[in-house]
Amino acid sequence: TVVNYPAIRQMQDKVKTIWWLQEAKVIDHFINEPEFVPTLINAKNIVGVSDYSLNMVRKYNNNFTKIYNACYDFYEPSKHDKDLSAKIRFTIVGSIESRKGHDILFQALDYLEQDVIDRLQIRVVGRVLDPAFRDMVTEKIRGKDFISFAGEIDNAGAVKEVAGSDVIVCPSRDDPFPVVLVEAFCMAKTCIVSDATGFAELIEDDETGFVFPSEDAKALAAAIRNIVLDPSKIERIGNNARSVYLRELSIPVLQRRLIAYMDEIPEPGETLSTSKDKTGSRKGTLVAEETA
Repeated sequence: TVVNYPAIRQMQDKVKTIWWLQEAKVIDHFINEPEFVPTLINAKNIVGVSDYSLNMVRKYNNNFTKIYNACYDFYEPSKHDKDLSAKIRFTIVGSIESRKGHDILFQALDYLEQDVIDRLQIRVVGRVLDPAFRDMVTEKIRGKDFISFAGEIDNAGAVKEVAGSDVIVCPSRDDPFPVVLVEAFCMAKTCIVSDATGFAELIEDDETGFVFPSEDAKALAAAIRNIVLDPSKIERIGNNARSVYLRELSIPVLQRRLIAYMDEIPEPGETLSTSKDKTGSRKGTLVAEETA
């Protein structure tokens, strides 16, 4: 990640080194450190997880490629049958801080009619990183008993929360590629995301999920209303999201992309043509393993 830039500076001229940059706006916090910008400019092999995250890199360096995050396939369809007469559960998973946009979700509730509110539940999962922000948002939703907090839980617990939800909401102000959305697409969940998340580039509105402009609580409310008034689309959109997972976000896809990228990188001191002439690449090993 971005904090590892001293290792990149020291290692890349000695051994083949890939800098996997998960962050986006967080990069700005390092700009004033004396060695950071020169390291970013001279980095030879950068991987970013989305166009959104790579927009921060483009200002300094074009030696990058994009490879999406992935997760193992643990989908069990039998656990996701939906009673359309029940309340629709919207879940937000992430650390409780301004960057994750809980306040935007709660503000969106002010734009919803009471008959819509009566048909939904909201579940909040995540540890508190900013107590002042937590206090502000909990004060705003005081008395709204359809909102519940799970607090900080482990990954297995978070996966269960996602599995028990109908819709995953990611209203972040800055989120390069949230893993919870990868897991949600794996589990065929409908997701609503802001356009300040790298994941938005994988979503076709009303087909594989919903995208709203960052900070626009009214637009987020419209997406929530759309789902609540027509819950039958949850299954359709979720199945489409699952197809995106299989095409873009599964572990075999990540393996193929990352290993192909690694095989194209010359060792320090080699040219690209010399590197390509070598035999016994990891790509051949991967194909053999998949065949077996």
